[in-house]
Amino acid sequence: MSSTFILVALALVIFRADSIIHAYAYLSKIFSFSVINYPELLPKKTLLFLIGFIIIEWFGRKGEYSIEKLFNSWTRPLRWGVYYILIFIIFYFSGKGQDFIYFQF
Repeated sequence: MSSTFILVALALVIFRADSIIHAYAYLSKIFSFSVINYPELLPKKTLLFLIGFIIIEWFGRKGEYSIEKLFNSWTRPLRWGVYYILIFIIFYFSGKGQDFIYFQF
């Protein structure tokens, strides 16, 4: 079963490539020694925001929503300001959008 999967995956690379030269380039990069290099899986910004949102979730874990009781005692303008800042942070660091793979066919 695994050999069939590997053969199909390699065949898909060949059929999806623009030409045989591109397919060879893709396959040579797949089997190169660069696999040994470890990519940066979690950039520092992502890790920082992840820790921040986990802390917010931890303090609001007993409510229906995590930030419901955390900011509920604040005045309304201050609370909405924090909400807008959180929304801005999410959109600012969300990265660029990617098309769904099947839209390319």
